[in-house]
Amino acid sequence: MKENNELTRDDIAIDHDMEVDCDEGREIAVYIETWFDVDKKFHIDTASDDDTWLNMYGRYNPFDDTLRIECEISRQDSSSYFDYEPTKDEAQLIKDMIAEKIQEDYRRCTWAANGKKKVVWRCINRLDYGKKYCHDSPSVEESVLQEAIMNAVLQTAKQNAEVLKTLKLHIGMGLSAETTEDNSLDLQIRIAEIEAEFQKMLKAIAADNVEAFDEEKAKALMDEKAKLQIQLDRIADTKQKRENAKSRLDEIFTIIEALANHPISYDDQIVRQILESVIVESKEKIKVVFVGGLEVTQTI
Repeated sequence: MKENNELTRDDIAIDHDMEVDCDEGREIAVYIETWFDVDKKFHIDTASDDDTWLNMYGRYNPFDDTLRIECEISRQDSSSYFDYEPTKDEAQLIKDMIAEKIQEDYRRCTWAANGKKKVVWRCINRLDYGKKYCHDSPSVEESVLQEAIMNAVLQTAKQNAEVLKTLKLHIGMGLSAETTEDNSLDLQIRIAEIEAEFQKMLKAIAADNVEAFDEEKAKALMDEKAKLQIQLDRIADTKQKRENAKSRLDEIFTIIEALANHPISYDDQIVRQILESVIVESKEKIKVVFVGGLEVTQTI
């Protein structure tokens, strides 16, 4: 853990076994392995009893971007529960690790036979444990999978104009920088006032009254100016990032709008922007989930 007891990537692990709620299919439940001092982190006492330990669970809704952490103190004869509110950085870390674990479910690998190579996607549990945990998952050739994904995207763009608008909206939300108040003019005015006041203090110094110069006030002014300049630089940096995002957004919109009439080959960059996930349901069928929740079934 960090000095402030904030969790890091080395402190936790996401278990392979995940559950999705059966009612709406929007929330992912995971078990979070704890590799840190839970007593120190949560101000509890489990170390004094060998039959007491802490279980930590996460409930992540990627559609609403919410995360809830539930903790269970398990004892030999009873259990107690409490919720933990993660910090902003902890929440983002856990969300990222859950997403990474989901992406690990299918792993890219290369098959070689008779001097020829072929790239396929296989279930990670099948690769790691053979048929112990995974009996029926198919191996899908990468080119076939890519073709099926693009067919789903192209057909959706052609058949439903509202879908295209929804995709554009969500991509815009994803790329656009978070809107913040632009008070750069106020900052510039205050910096100018500080500089003017500091110059006035310098001009007031005469050969016979150097000791009258207020060093504490001068230092306070310069410290304030430095802090304001940092804020000003951050605003300028945010503006530049927003402009870059807008430029990228325009490029993506142009490509997506062209999809309806001009089929293109598989483009990983486009796919990552407009799709939430691709689920291999069988060797003949995949489910393509667009950003926003739209699901399209596509034959392979």
